[in-house]
Amino acid sequence: MSSWTPMEWMVAQFDTGVSRYQWLTRSLFVGEGRLAGPRTIGYRIHRLD
Repeated sequence: MSSWTPMEWMVAQFDTGVSRYQWLTRSLFVGEGRLAGPRTIGYRIHRLD
């Protein structure tokens, strides 16, 4: 993917009962997505601290 033009924006939220993944429930994740092919969607997900 040489050029990236986002087509949609999203917020990801996680819910887990496993203690080693609790940091996921306390973090904010935002993402951008686009069509990467005829039947493919590409995402970039970023964690905001």
